[in-house]
Amino acid sequence: MFNGYFVDDQDKVYAELLSRDGILKVEHVEVSELIVLAKELLEKKPDIVALDYRLDEKLTKIKPDQTYKGSALAQHLRDVAIDHPERDFPLILVSSEEKLQKLYRPDRTAHDLFDRVYTKAEILTESERVQAESIDLCAAYARLRNLEGKYEVVDLTGIDVDDADQINFQEFRELVETSKAPHLVVKSFYRQLIKRVGPLLSMDDVAARLGVSTDSVQLALDALDDSGARYKGLLSEGWPRWWLYRFDRWAEKIFGGRPIRIPADARAKKLSEVLGNEFSAAKSPWNGRDDELISFSCACCRLPAEIRHSVSLFDSTVPRYSTVPRICWDCVQTDRYLKVSPPLVIADSEKELVKDVLRMDRKTDEVVA
Repeated sequence: MFNGYFVDDQDKVYAELLSRDGILKVEHVEVSELIVLAKELLEKKPDIVALDYRLDEKLTKIKPDQTYKGSALAQHLRDVAIDHPERDFPLILVSSEEKLQKLYRPDRTAHDLFDRVYTKAEILTESERVQAESIDLCAAYARLRNLEGKYEVVDLTGIDVDDADQINFQEFRELVETSKAPHLVVKSFYRQLIKRVGPLLSMDDVAARLGVSTDSVQLALDALDDSGARYKGLLSEGWPRWWLYRFDRWAEKIFGGRPIRIPADARAKKLSEVLGNEFSAAKSPWNGRDDELISFSCACCRLPAEIRHSVSLFDSTVPRYSTVPRICWDCVQTDRYLKVSPPLVIADSEKELVKDVLRMDRKTDEVVA
């Protein structure tokens, strides 16, 4: 059983929504003076703490001149963790979409303080996923605290020793193995490995490479699991992933080479024949055809898409062992990518193409005057 605390000055119900019977119990804690509250939380030895960004909207225990933001409390708790890593624990931000857009997003100094950021609406509609991710964070920190600062990438990823070269990237290894506290290890794993397309693939990535719809990919994932492709390292329960190198070996046996060179409908047919199940081909988000060379999952809509109807994004933080994210033309023409939070930025080299896509006919790929 993990124990957590939710600090908010009004919405107590989210403590219950973050809890899961028998696994994670989250209690509400009222806002008090920063140092007093920080001490109270540390004395409770929490497995996780959730904070609202604004902690000054309904004052009961503090005066107006004693107010502070959730980021200030988070900074204090992280400072303590650097000096006492054995007391480190996950911090998640829980706030309204409006507050995140107007207050948190512009406050770049706060972005490194939280393991995850959730809107309150997200917790209401996707509580099971948020609970699973929160529980996995608790487990990850518990494991890291027990390691007493001895963080080894091979051990933490759970990769076979014989395959260690598949994760032997110096920039990632240095980030992890020189970390001074568990939260720095978790940050590196999530930002550099889990949320990227590189050594690991998500369910959406697997579906795209197989050329099948995300609705029908589960049977293929089961087969991948049987082949030993499932990632079982840090953060693997809350964020299911599969090893790319093992996927490639498995896929080559089925398709005789790289599957992304085969039209999606042909891939789905072949997969159905080999695995004995019916797979539906992924359809292009742009033109609805199922014979495109589907190869990646759009960074905006997450649907399988093809390179020729996509543009690359600008992301200065992409490590050399990961692929640059792309979005499909459908998300460009409909302006869907502009509504994503945090916002997606298209690479400058694609700007002229984007102008054409906005005026392009989907059936002919011709620009309409």
